[in-house]
Amino acid sequence: MGEDANATPAGNADTINGHAMDREVGQIAAESSILLFTWCVSLAGNILVCIVIYRSRRVQSTTNFFVVSLACSDIIVTVLCIPFIASQNIANKWQIGSVSCRIVRFVQFLWPASIMFTFASICVDRFYTIIYPLSFKVTRGVAKRMILGCWLLAAVVCCPCLHLFETTKSSVDDIILCPTYIRNSDWFGTIYGVLLIQVTYVIPSVIIGVLHIKVFRYIWSCRGCSFKFKRTANPVPRAKVKMLKMLMTATFSTIVLYLPFYLVHTWYTVLGSSYLEFTTFMAVFGLMHTTTALKPIFYMVYNSNFRRGCKEILCMSTSRCYRQNTYAITTASSIGKKNRIGIIHIDPNSKNNYSPSRTFNRSLHIEKSAWPIENNMASTYI
Repeated sequence: MGEDANATPAGNADTINGHAMDREVGQIAAESSILLFTWCVSLAGNILVCIVIYRSRRVQSTTNFFVVSLACSDIIVTVLCIPFIASQNIANKWQIGSVSCRIVRFVQFLWPASIMFTFASICVDRFYTIIYPLSFKVTRGVAKRMILGCWLLAAVVCCPCLHLFETTKSSVDDIILCPTYIRNSDWFGTIYGVLLIQVTYVIPSVIIGVLHIKVFRYIWSCRGCSFKFKRTANPVPRAKVKMLKMLMTATFSTIVLYLPFYLVHTWYTVLGSSYLEFTTFMAVFGLMHTTTALKPIFYMVYNSNFRRGCKEILCMSTSRCYRQNTYAITTASSIGKKNRIGIIHIDPNSKNNYSPSRTFNRSLHIEKSAWPIENNMASTYI
């Protein structure tokens, strides 16, 4: 890159110096270790979320389509953004060119925008599903179109970042750096930085808060001043209430952990470049990235079907996890005997792939090999 292309813009000397300042080795090691830990947990957890929802019919609902979109957003930022930010933190400079700087910062703002838009869509889905189930139904096709709209809107809103971000040279030690926030060197950068915060964070947060309050009042009521919330007589299924608790926990924890990043962004964009320090950026961005690891944990805590799907995948089998040797034995009915419902014995040392669907195949009831039951065994059935 030429000297002119990387010249430091006027008024940004403090910013570049803040990036290039010497930092303690212990501090860099601690920040990198925390970032690596959250990177591993986030990547493994979100990939597991996608696999469980893809494989298990029990969790293939319209709401979980939005959950897959959230997981994909977290995977994208984990793969395309975190390694480069970690390398900048360790080397204290940007080493991979101007194009990668633009792409990484674009993803840095695209990711929270898509997350917030998706959470707002989930709130709309839950609002109509619980309060007005007959007015508007979010089908699978509608959910897919809403997800596509969230991603397109986030991409359109954040595309100016590809133009505003470029590598710069430090005026002190002449090293190449990639700015972490939208610079306020001209009026366009300042106006766009403020509008970006309003569109991608403030407006979705207001929509999420209003809709969640309405749903909360519909399901729960406060009796007196004892702060004990009890369910009303509204016919809301317990499964939907548990799903709502999970989504509310994930949503509000995300909003709270995103807040420091947007506050620092507003401070830097509006008040000036002298307030920025790379340590501050690492702290607020680390809080943002923590949400990518927390969401899969919330899914596992609140959703029993998701926990069951995780066990199936980790055991690499659909049945051997829960039925190690036999099924539950009860007295057989006439229908059970007619349909040949019985017991399977699975040898853990055998390499054969046992499957209940194959063993209980009615077309094989003539063959004795379809029933691997010992002759001296009691005739008991499920």
